[in-house]
Amino acid sequence: MKYDAPEPIPPDLLYETLSKATPAPAGRWIGQLWLKSLSLQHSRKNHIRLVIIILLACVAYVDYLTGDYLVLFPFYALAIMVIGWYDGWAGALITVIIATVLEIGSDFMLHGGVQIIDDLNQVFRTALWLVIGYGAASMRSYVLTIFRQQSALSQALEKLKIDVDSAQMVQKALLEKPIPHDPRIDMAIRYTMAQELGGDYYRIAHNGDTLTLFIGDVSGKGPPAALVTALLCGLLEESGDRIKSPSSLLSLINERIYPYISEEFFITCFYGVVDLAGKKLTYASAGHDPPLLLRKSSGKVEEIAATGMPLGITSPMALSEEEILFQAGDVLVLYTDGFTNNKKSDGTRMDFEALKKQLEACQGCRAEDISSSLLAFASENTDRSPDDDTVLMVARFH
Repeated sequence: MKYDAPEPIPPDLLYETLSKATPAPAGRWIGQLWLKSLSLQHSRKNHIRLVIIILLACVAYVDYLTGDYLVLFPFYALAIMVIGWYDGWAGALITVIIATVLEIGSDFMLHGGVQIIDDLNQVFRTALWLVIGYGAASMRSYVLTIFRQQSALSQALEKLKIDVDSAQMVQKALLEKPIPHDPRIDMAIRYTMAQELGGDYYRIAHNGDTLTLFIGDVSGKGPPAALVTALLCGLLEESGDRIKSPSSLLSLINERIYPYISEEFFITCFYGVVDLAGKKLTYASAGHDPPLLLRKSSGKVEEIAATGMPLGITSPMALSEEEILFQAGDVLVLYTDGFTNNKKSDGTRMDFEALKKQLEACQGCRAEDISSSLLAFASENTDRSPDDDTVLMVARFH
């Protein structure tokens, strides 16, 4: 249904209504004063002002009829508070003036004059009305400011969420690489982020008899760590297939990345080149948590020690590399510190020796089953949500 707006209230009719509704000749002055504050164009605000002034006139008339038997001071205060809230301090001030004139006019007509005590009471009432009007106007201004700030904050957070979601999609695309299908190796990878964006990274490349494994952990979490991870990813994609030596590749990455990261950032990482035909692992480890190698022959777990400092601390930096021979049935486990650093609410951390025994109990299992067993063990050793990113990579050689 179409709504037809009512015709604007003619100024002459408004002036006449106020003059007749108000006792004493002051009504004419009130009408003129109020008309000055109104726009002559039709609006909802003008109607509300008109309703308030008519109500004030009615209250003054009732005040005149009831004499001293009924105290109508709170009704004036209520009208002033409404106008102060809706129309601001200027509207509240005009309403106070109107209410004061109306009440003085009512008392004048009732008593035939105004006594000193009435004058003092009126001064106090007017002062209180001014405080009420100013308080209502200030409160409205404060509420509107808070509302605008919350609205702007909500819009900024929504935009930030969209940006973070987009960045998360890009990071997942960098990480979600297919696991190589080769009968000589069985692999499983688990990756979880403590926040929307993470600082852990892994890369697997398979080319014939060569399998390269990279796992890294950027200090910190969230967007800053994710940006450093993206830089690390680009360097690996650029040089990973060109440089065959693990120590040379990590040294080159350190040289390239050192000028672009601040002092609070560093990267621990492990890079290994697996010769599937010769059953040999050549690796370099830049301060990374020691990978675990489960030997089929002995049923025991060996720790693979680091061969240098984390990347990003100093440049140039020399890294050595080591070689390890493996046999069919051996299991290599790579992980970031989010896997082992989880702790309970009382501060106790995971027992690393117990973790090694858990891995030893997985002798002969598939890579996927081994990763599930290790994650379940880690979950049993903490009673709260992980506060760091986690990568767990399991490779079982055949």
